[in-house]
Amino acid sequence: KLGNVLYIVINGSPYRSTNSGSSFSRIESGMNAGPTADREYYWRPMALHPINNTNLFISCQYMYRMRNAPSGSDPQWELVSPDLTRGSAITDFATPKENGDWMYAVTGDGKAWLSQNILSTDPTWTDISAGLPNRWITRVHIDPDDYHTIYVSVSGYGAGHAFKSTNAGQNW
Repeated sequence: KLGNVLYIVINGSPYRSTNSGSSFSRIESGMNAGPTADREYYWRPMALHPINNTNLFISCQYMYRMRNAPSGSDPQWELVSPDLTRGSAITDFATPKENGDWMYAVTGDGKAWLSQNILSTDPTWTDISAGLPNRWITRVHIDPDDYHTIYVSVSGYGAGHAFKSTNAGQNW
């Protein structure tokens, strides 16, 4: 919530209220901008940037950003990633409060990614999945004392359900 502006996701679709929740409008202008139709889960992740809260992010197999989140009269999403999956969708993403240029993202098909320039016009993404099992990654958590230290949780059968990296995903 930013003043009387609220953002929510209902059945995978983003909505915005400019009157403290009395009414909501669907905000999908600019979505489906990738080469394939958006794939999202029922509980699609959406979050404001922790430092620059004029930027709102939402994911599917792509990451989208809205630059005018609190005040835009015509909210527009812009595509800020390629397809980060192998046919799935992004399950979680996080930006460290200590470095607003970074964003981690994880997917339902075992991929983990890092952007070190998420606020740029054309962010780049690095695959940091090597060493993780090829299973559904449910969450990513950034250590509040060191944004190079991250934790991911993995579901499914097999050994290991929690993984830690102390060097931004270079090793797990």
